[in-house]
Amino acid sequence: MGISSRNRFDTLTSGDDRHGMRQLDLFNDTAPVQKANQVVEALLRRDWSVLPGALAELTKVDAEHHHAPKFERLCGLIHEWQHLLGAEEIGYEGRCHLREVLNSALTSLADDLMGDAAADWVRPFWGELAEKFERMGERGKEEGAEAYLKAQRWSDVLRMANAFSGKEMRPSVQRWLCLSHLALGHRDEATQSLLRFSWLSPDCLERLIQEASFAPWAQCWRGFQRNLGELDNDWFPAWYLHEFRPLEWRFEAFPQTSAARGYQILLGLLRSESRGIDRTLMADRAKLKNLCPEFFAFYLRHR
Repeated sequence: MGISSRNRFDTLTSGDDRHGMRQLDLFNDTAPVQKANQVVEALLRRDWSVLPGALAELTKVDAEHHHAPKFERLCGLIHEWQHLLGAEEIGYEGRCHLREVLNSALTSLADDLMGDAAADWVRPFWGELAEKFERMGERGKEEGAEAYLKAQRWSDVLRMANAFSGKEMRPSVQRWLCLSHLALGHRDEATQSLLRFSWLSPDCLERLIQEASFAPWAQCWRGFQRNLGELDNDWFPAWYLHEFRPLEWRFEAFPQTSAARGYQILLGLLRSESRGIDRTLMADRAKLKNLCPEFFAFYLRHR
């Protein structure tokens, strides 16, 4: 497996600055540079059996190598990880400890030492931890789903999310469904989960859109802010319904909020408009106006 210029130690000198350094020759450069590269290569291959020897070779030729402490710390964390994860008696607290190690020290060291390759390198650790949490049954379901998400094992995220009871009213589950459906190419299902999340956790909606990093949703968010920025974020689904008319979508349950009620009223209005103006249409318009005059004004401007 090749190492990019950001994570090859032949791009570094003995200083701490990792930027603006000259490119050195892997074959003609010093032994410490070559030995440091060998440690990184062992890490990237996940070849734990040769890792201690590669690190020992580095310290043999350069006992004061400026990356040696980080290598040693990372190797120690990997050893701890293998020991605890392989222990049959590891409990919930032990799993949570591994999660914190992975979230903080291990990921930080990997980023420092492997650069752009770090994210891909860390993901299998999350997958291993997710499997451990899942084996705990009900107690480990939430932690397992989140760990599968970090591992980008999307089918496993979807499988676990769909197993939650009352998933329609759980924002964490809707986030998992949203991101996993999107990654698997299920755009309609992902968007429906995004809309439901908007009702359940409106203050976190913008953060989820940023996490998804999906340009069409970012564009929708800007459109909502431009048209109805004075309203709470839980009116985003009604705006989306008005703009894109997914009239065939069915939500199994709605939260008891004004914005969710507004969505239902608007859905009825959009379905009945094709039949012309009648008493039902006028009654629903009155309901929407009484519920949210600002949204009704937006709706009326487009009639």
